[in-house]
Amino acid sequence: MTPQQSSTPAGRSRGTQANTTGKRSGSANGTDGRRPTATDTYVYADEEGEALFRVVRWEPGLNGKPKSFTQEKAVGSGWAKGVDGVTPVLYRLPQVMDAKRTRKMIFVVEGEKDADALAAAGVVATCNPGGALKWRPAHTAYLAGAERVTIVADRDAIGRRHAKQLYDALRPVVENIVVKIAKEGKDASDHLAAGFGVQDFVRVTATQLDGPKAKSPAQAATGSAKAAECAAWALRRLYTDVPAGSIHNGRAAVAFDFAQQLRDVAEPVAREAMRIYVSQCGDLDSEGQPRPFTEQAAFDSLKSALENVPEGWTPGVFTKKKAGERAPRPQLDAQAFHGLPGKLVKAIAPHTEADPAALLLTAMAYFGNAIGPGPHTIADGAKHTARLFPLIVGDSSRARKGTSLTRISNVFRHADGYWMQYRTFSSVGSGEGLIAEVADPKKDDEDKEPRDKRAMFAIPEFAGLMAAKARQGATLSAVVRDAWDTGNLDNRVKTGPMRATGAHVSLLGHITCEEMEATLTTTDVANGFANRFLFCFAARSQLLPHGGDFTPEDEMRWGVKVMHALEFARDIAVVHKDNEARALWEDLYATMAEDVPGGIVGSLVSRSEAQVLRVALTYALWDGSPVIRRDHLEAAWAVWRYCRATITYLFGDEERRTGNPMADKVLAALERAPDNELTQTEISRSVFAGNAKAEEVAGVLRYLEKHGHVGSESRSSGGRPQTVWRLSTVS
Repeated sequence: MTPQQSSTPAGRSRGTQANTTGKRSGSANGTDGRRPTATDTYVYADEEGEALFRVVRWEPGLNGKPKSFTQEKAVGSGWAKGVDGVTPVLYRLPQVMDAKRTRKMIFVVEGEKDADALAAAGVVATCNPGGALKWRPAHTAYLAGAERVTIVADRDAIGRRHAKQLYDALRPVVENIVVKIAKEGKDASDHLAAGFGVQDFVRVTATQLDGPKAKSPAQAATGSAKAAECAAWALRRLYTDVPAGSIHNGRAAVAFDFAQQLRDVAEPVAREAMRIYVSQCGDLDSEGQPRPFTEQAAFDSLKSALENVPEGWTPGVFTKKKAGERAPRPQLDAQAFHGLPGKLVKAIAPHTEADPAALLLTAMAYFGNAIGPGPHTIADGAKHTARLFPLIVGDSSRARKGTSLTRISNVFRHADGYWMQYRTFSSVGSGEGLIAEVADPKKDDEDKEPRDKRAMFAIPEFAGLMAAKARQGATLSAVVRDAWDTGNLDNRVKTGPMRATGAHVSLLGHITCEEMEATLTTTDVANGFANRFLFCFAARSQLLPHGGDFTPEDEMRWGVKVMHALEFARDIAVVHKDNEARALWEDLYATMAEDVPGGIVGSLVSRSEAQVLRVALTYALWDGSPVIRRDHLEAAWAVWRYCRATITYLFGDEERRTGNPMADKVLAALERAPDNELTQTEISRSVFAGNAKAEEVAGVLRYLEKHGHVGSESRSSGGRPQTVWRLSTVS
């Protein structure tokens, strides 16, 4: 029985009669000639088709509104106002669950009217009750594990926000998800009514769903010199930047002449003017592309800028993009959610605020360590086990990094209780402390039994480790590097020497972006400490004020699955690639060999081949496979692309950042300087305020020139020649 066919006896909806399609009709004259009328009824049912509640559409609506909706729950043979205590199901749930089982496409729309229209067109469609922005984790759970989902966004601001909410909620738990809009009209109903088919929806990106950003705090400053300069600058930009003919030539010429009369440019206000212009032209046309430039939009943007000049902004010189400005946030591809770890993350994701990427990398590191040092693969004579060092980097302390650790730990307690209790550690303060947990027995030890060489260091306050390794005489950095490389550890001291052979150590750290930038040193980048970590950006995935519904029983059920996977994996010895994986590896290897950015990013990605291989090995072991298949490599490549994007996001302009604080200051100063050039004297005085020795400044400049960041030439203006340093062009 479909939701629309659920029993709906007469007299249950304000005295109106329902038919099998859910439609209702009726009218009466009021003071304005019309009174509220129930025009449609949409019945929500459970998976068996039993009616739970219904949504009634009123046009005209109640309380003088053009339209409104009421919800009533099924009680005995009738309906009662409200839906308290009713399970929050999706519309047309039986069809949705059947489509999920049979791996059919499921369309998700904003309202019941659109869902019915798509169903009439022959596809499975659903929505949540309550309309836009009312999607809840319980709704996500119904679609978790679906193979294909298409979100159809309404073409307005609230519709884009709703579609983005759905996309963010479903992306971690659905294998393939896309967002589309109507080719004509506002929504799916308009699209179909215009004669277009289901196949004609226009695909859009998640970025296009973000819509215009909110305006900055502003104050009125109409008529001020500052606003006039803003308008002049923006007009000049519009005149010089937009395609020829886009602005009426006469008006553009007047604007340009006006701009030429002004000496200064209000850079920030001008930026705001251009932002407003972009936002006004940022809506999508029928092909899903931003609407083209129009003269009216340009001049409307200037009017808005005149009326909204942010407080404290003053005229200044326009500058280029600053070095270190961040790239877009990384996005984890669906291919990364392969096999049992992917299914585990998809099961947890609807019930937690933790980032799916953090959940996945935590699960991978835990599994790889719990297996032990036995299973391995060989690359260029080197043995690689499933030792992974993820570093979860959050934008702030509220990125729910710790939540990802808690969620995965709760599952692994059921998978390997001994390992969780005795072989996982939450801190390490020295190289000696790390070695002690996996050290070989000493000659005079009474207990000569082999020690468990597994050690999983999951460190919530990774900034503490960064500080510990920086202490004078500390061995921690060297020990961590050896732990990643071979597992043969030595504290390299004559008094109290410690040694561990064949140690299987994994490191998982949590740190904020600010802590990372404050504690990561040039030495960490140069000596390879940093590039042994898989940098994983994490952000709060959703807001769950009442928490999720991943129960202890769920944790036990998934823990048993992980336990069986561990048992299979521990029986595997050497893992090789099959033929398809070997062919793909050749292509990926060549791609990684060509990925040689400059500066700090180049150093941090220089161990990419080994990282991808270890992640692929871990995926194979999750599957209990003695060979690395193509799908394991594809999943590992998706993880690496995310980690690579995280590095770019954290460390900004990948060609400009070097990891050397003095060098980066010089580059930033050259970015701001007119014509991107400064004399050596100006660099000493303005960049270092005369506090750096001449030989230090000269050494930094030689370093930058050697690595292609800057060029120099000697110039003479009648006196003593000066060395002028200029910023090189980044191709």
